[in-house]
Amino acid sequence: MARLLHDRTSFVYRYMAAANYERNDSGCSNNHADVTPSDTISFEKIPRALRIGVAGNVTIEDKDGTSVTYAVASGEVLSFSPTRVMATGTTATGIVAWW
Repeated sequence: MARLLHDRTSFVYRYMAAANYERNDSGCSNNHADVTPSDTISFEKIPRALRIGVAGNVTIEDKDGTSVTYAVASGEVLSFSPTRVMATGTTATGIVAWW
């Protein structure tokens, strides 16, 4: 089983637990964590969405390993369940995962 490691400022995701969605019956997210972009470390729990704190670009990877870069605004919510937020190509900051 994958482990979620925590430091004082962000969560670091070590291994991807395939299709490991933790959702409640209401359809709303009930957990959140700061995201540290990484080209090698995937989320342990696949998020329901990402909230962007500061505008820029965010590069996300899907379950098939395809990466796409989006131009995002401050406060924007990406309603997508990526397996990771890539460091390469990501300039947006203050990214929070909701699951």
